[in-house]
Amino acid sequence: MVATNVTYLLASWFLDPRSNFKELRPVRSEAQMDRALAPYNLDPGTPLVQR
Repeated sequence: MVATNVTYLLASWFLDPRSNFKELRPVRSEAQMDRALAPYNLDPGTPLVQR
């Protein structure tokens, strides 16, 4: 359980899910990226504890 929680915290701090969208053409806006990440609960505006 500890290893799972540590892995989750490290991934949330160091991985950027928005980087997948930055390489796409045409370039996506911030709002489009937020809408695409929301169903996966990856919105960076949501505090980590709530996710």
